[in-house]
Amino acid sequence: MDFEVKYIDSMLKYFAILLLIFVESVHAMDLTLNFYGEKVVLQIHSLNHPKLKKGATDQDLRIFQSKLAKTNWAETFLNLNAKAGNMDLDDYGKFNLFKSFVLKYAEGNVFTKKALVYAALRMDGLDAKLAVKEDFFEIYICMKQPTDYGYSFRNEGKTYFSTNPGGVHPEHIQILRDTFYENAGLRPFSINLKRLPKIGTKVKKRDIHFYRKGLEYVSTIKYNEHYVNYLNDMPMLRLGGHLLEAAIENYLFTELDDSVAQWTESMNAFEKQNFLLHMVQQAFSYKADIDYRKHEKRNTVAQSIADDFIDCEDKAVLYLFLADRYTDTKGIMLYSKDKKHVNCALEISQKSAGFSFRYKSKKYLIAEPAFEGYDLSETDFSPGDILRSQVFFME
Repeated sequence: MDFEVKYIDSMLKYFAILLLIFVESVHAMDLTLNFYGEKVVLQIHSLNHPKLKKGATDQDLRIFQSKLAKTNWAETFLNLNAKAGNMDLDDYGKFNLFKSFVLKYAEGNVFTKKALVYAALRMDGLDAKLAVKEDFFEIYICMKQPTDYGYSFRNEGKTYFSTNPGGVHPEHIQILRDTFYENAGLRPFSINLKRLPKIGTKVKKRDIHFYRKGLEYVSTIKYNEHYVNYLNDMPMLRLGGHLLEAAIENYLFTELDDSVAQWTESMNAFEKQNFLLHMVQQAFSYKADIDYRKHEKRNTVAQSIADDFIDCEDKAVLYLFLADRYTDTKGIMLYSKDKKHVNCALEISQKSAGFSFRYKSKKYLIAEPAFEGYDLSETDFSPGDILRSQVFFME
């Protein structure tokens, strides 16, 4: 009799464990997100979250955050943060990951979704603010590298930039006061273009062709569409040396490497640099951003390869990259505020024809990648125009 009781008791415990496992498996969900070609998978048991109403006040925000902390979303954001680390995303890449997940899986109005993204940022110690006015509700972030496009405001001695720079921003917005998260020691958002994110790969080809001294040159250059889209979704930073430092995927240049090696086999360094200058002038079509975009766009090398048209600063960045890659020559970008134009210059050691100048004890020779037909050292700018230009270089 005792044996039967013990047997039944043990079987009941066994079935209880099985039932618990079954219940857990029923409620657990695998949620997937396609993040620039990279499959992100999170296992979540519940997606319930509080709602934030239109016209929220400081108190409404605190109540929302207090309720949110008791849901699975807090753990979900921590897991997304870990995924961002595995993908080697910088702070803005992480913001886009949070935003993409919330847009796909959160329920409710735009106020609730933006409040969720804001909470994820604050949980990670990033410096962000929420602003509200009637139907308007937006996230603003403090940037380590200031952006050059979109609405911004000063608050508590710091500048905050809109995460929706192309949107409408009313006057006299109210900044919500956050009393739930710790406000001390917040870090500004940092964009690290030197860091190559571990995202998906979708290789696209672009044929390039140009003429030089009566001969036609044709080759193929490649780019990763996912990486280009990732960069396109970054804020537009001010013109600077960071554009020269952006990471590239070297394996995509194999065909161009072979072509340039063949084309320039019998050339000296100066002839190669001049050849590459004419390639950038002709093979990549010029059009000013103002002629077909709503706002200025400043490209890295990968973005310029993908775009149908590029302008003067994009061509300067591309040319300096190619000169460094194929002739091991460093250079600087020059911005003339008077002419509203960007050109560049290559570092030289020997005497050369044309206008050269010194910067930080090094001698440079001017180049005009945006103007077709100009050889290295040729420009319409006067020496005074060049010497008054603002200089940008790799750190």
